[in-house]
Amino acid sequence: MVTKQMSFSRFRCVVAAWFMSAVMLAGCSQAGMPSITTPSPSTSGHPYISGTLSVSGQFAVTAAFTTRPVVEVSGLQTPAPPGTSCAGYAGGYSTAGRATSDRGFDPPPAETRGTPSVSVFVALPTGYKGPGTYVNGLSSHIVGTATVAVETAQGPFYVFRSSGGMTSFAVSADGSGSLTFAGWPDTEKRGGNATGTLDGTITWTCK
Repeated sequence: MVTKQMSFSRFRCVVAAWFMSAVMLAGCSQAGMPSITTPSPSTSGHPYISGTLSVSGQFAVTAAFTTRPVVEVSGLQTPAPPGTSCAGYAGGYSTAGRATSDRGFDPPPAETRGTPSVSVFVALPTGYKGPGTYVNGLSSHIVGTATVAVETAQGPFYVFRSSGGMTSFAVSADGSGSLTFAGWPDTEKRGGNATGTLDGTITWTCK
């Protein structure tokens, strides 16, 4: 059991690295629902995100999650600096070496535990103009990765990528928002033979 947990942790680290490489190249609270939580932001000066992730298609999971708003620093997705407000998060972030008007925005990373466990990471690294709606391919280059791990004796995991599918998100001035993706293809797997696509939605509020 210890060996399998350590292996899964290493897998998540590898997937996170894959996702951030793609970005750089591009420019429950309810009973019965699994959830993953981060340390309370109220004691660290951070606003916090609470939301719901729901996926369907090759896998079906609905779960609550909490996390912190994220920004990118040197191409890495990191928690927003202490003192960042929800309105500041909605304003996006600027990247060193780019014009201050060329901003990016990362919807909150959504992760759940259980079997299967799901992690979804999405980013708009450039071209963010503030609160509004953004659709991949319509003057927006949104990149995303979803991973699904099914903890069986073989330990298969599946990687779905936004390329070839549809991705859109909407952000309000108060930092809340929603994200929809559909038809993300299963591009990599270990220990399993199934192939298919993944659809999903993420809704969140910022406080």
